[in-house]
Amino acid sequence: MLRTLRALCVVAFGCAFVGLTAAGQSYAPVVVSGAGSPEMNGTYTYSGLVNGKPSYVNGSYSIEWLTNATSYWKMGLIGYGIDYYCNLDDTTTPPSAGWQGGCGAVSSGVLPYPTASGGEELLPEIDVRGNGTSIPDGDASPSAGDLSDFGTIGVASGSVTHTFSIHNIGTGTLSIATPVTISGAGDFTAVSQPSTAISAGDSSTFSVRFDAIADGVRSATVSIANGDADEDPYTFAIQGTGDGVGPTVTSVVAGTSPVYDGDLTQEITVTFSEAMTTGAALTISFSAGTWTPGAAGVWSSGDTVWTRTYSVTDANAAVANVTVDVSGAQDAVGNAQQDYAPQAEFSIDTQNPTAVIAANDVGIYDVDVGVGRFVVTATFSEAMNPAVVPSLVFLPGMATTFTNPSAAWSSGNTVYTWTYDVADDGAMVLDVDLMVSGGADAAGNTQGSALRADYVDVDLQNPTVMSVVAGTSPVYDGDLTQEITV
Repeated sequence: MLRTLRALCVVAFGCAFVGLTAAGQSYAPVVVSGAGSPEMNGTYTYSGLVNGKPSYVNGSYSIEWLTNATSYWKMGLIGYGIDYYCNLDDTTTPPSAGWQGGCGAVSSGVLPYPTASGGEELLPEIDVRGNGTSIPDGDASPSAGDLSDFGTIGVASGSVTHTFSIHNIGTGTLSIATPVTISGAGDFTAVSQPSTAISAGDSSTFSVRFDAIADGVRSATVSIANGDADEDPYTFAIQGTGDGVGPTVTSVVAGTSPVYDGDLTQEITVTFSEAMTTGAALTISFSAGTWTPGAAGVWSSGDTVWTRTYSVTDANAAVANVTVDVSGAQDAVGNAQQDYAPQAEFSIDTQNPTAVIAANDVGIYDVDVGVGRFVVTATFSEAMNPAVVPSLVFLPGMATTFTNPSAAWSSGNTVYTWTYDVADDGAMVLDVDLMVSGGADAAGNTQGSALRADYVDVDLQNPTVMSVVAGTSPVYDGDLTQEITV
């Protein structure tokens, strides 16, 4: 128990002056053993300061420091000048050995003399930790590993809270003067406080919230007033980074150009200026065409690159300079993407080429028989792929009339010409159709069939005399004429 001021004054034996215990001061019990006077054996608990040194009591008995003509440690009755045992060693706490009888007062103790153990001052020792890692007192280098660096968050777009623990690794109770204070940038706030007293071996937590109010590194100092004499206050630096600048689109790349009938898909790859939030609703808008998104977009390169495939509806159209707009993205701390000015990225060409058929002669007769006498041209609506050869078909077939064909592209691959020899096969065919098909434009779109119906007449059949008829017979003096009908 705490003993208030008292005076023990026995003229023959001196006085003991008892004072109040200093705030937070405590000492371990003293265990006395081996005394020839068995009533002195036992455990003595700390009861306050006597003459500037700790005193201990066990029932009616005490151990305390007396200052008489001779100063010594007394072990005896409380409030009386009778000592059972004494010790002349001028130590801070009761010595363990060297106890004897008679150090300036009447001694009642008998042999053997006792030994004393314990009694040392119980001192608190503060240790502050973040994420289980000790943060040294006075630490000026915030670290993510011990949570003193709060990382980067968006300005006015959320906050982050870190919890720190105060450990008492000493032997005495650690007092904490709350609240924990934070000085410096106003972005930091202590949102929970520790206990005001922490027993030896125990701990208590407090939490600090970082809510960035400006861009850049924000710094502050945590200060904990406490009962650890050589670490009061316990301080350490904290910091966090505010990010209020939205990310930018650094590039948009289309996988192919043009998009054509043979492959109506387009892969779009967007690169951003920083790591992005993968859960944000990123939107791609095309300036032309009706597009359907494929599987969900995929993030790569540390969440700075996003890729997705889209399919366009075949509208049989040709559109140049299709732009791609990007919107809705957010960076890793929640800042909205800055506006992107869409650029022309590719073209769409799903328009099928057409052809117009023309012949150099639409009436084929004996006079037209010869080498290279019949020429057909197909004039296409756009430049064609010269590696894809169109075909020309006669309906009905005229394989024995038009022979030895040769063909070639001209006029920038927009005109294809067939040249035939005309053979005198005696054919007689009117209203021959000409059909051209199988071509493909430079983008790969297939040409639709072109038909020139009832276009060419072929008459290579030589005439024969079917009959000769004389009008009269005989011819006589009365009518010397004859009418011949062939």
